[in-house]
Amino acid sequence: MFAHIRRTETEVECSGNHGDDPSRHLFKLLDYVGYSHDIIAERRRVFHGIDAMINNARGDEIVRVTAGSKAEGLASCFESDYDFINIYKNSVCQYENFTNMISNDTTEFCMLGESCHPGHYTLKLLTRGVKLRKIIEASLVTTQNSEIFISSDLFTKEFERTVSFDSVGGWNKGTSTGPAVLSTRGIYRRDDVNAFRCVV
Repeated sequence: MFAHIRRTETEVECSGNHGDDPSRHLFKLLDYVGYSHDIIAERRRVFHGIDAMINNARGDEIVRVTAGSKAEGLASCFESDYDFINIYKNSVCQYENFTNMISNDTTEFCMLGESCHPGHYTLKLLTRGVKLRKIIEASLVTTQNSEIFISSDLFTKEFERTVSFDSVGGWNKGTSTGPAVLSTRGIYRRDDVNAFRCVV
């Protein structure tokens, strides 16, 4: 996959002898083992291209994005850890109701942060889109005030049901933590996180 990438030969021209410079030695070592700036940038480009090919071939509204060390260009495609974010294009989160800007296919949630930890939000259903996926429908809960919210726990459990876990040669269900659904296959570990777009 990286056959056209050559080891970079970065030379810094300046006065004095740098043969004993530890930083220069480290730079060259990182270059040799595949962590130069150019190779990291190329890995990022390749993973972005793989995501684009997969998303173009899919027939649904979910966009898969590679995350973690592979997206950062620090890990090769053959290393054992995989992190993916699956973005539902037809579901959006927002602070205010912009219904007139959203299509009928889109399900809208309002982001409420008053009763949550910093960086977290409760998602209240504003508009139910005509293409609401079953996994989201099954994760909705209604309060005593007839307000509808999505449950993160139910959403994660519903997503686990959609993942094919095959103990004979396939992916096995792992112990999930937080919103990630963990699956393993031998030495390989895969974390999938579902996400909605945010309009702020």
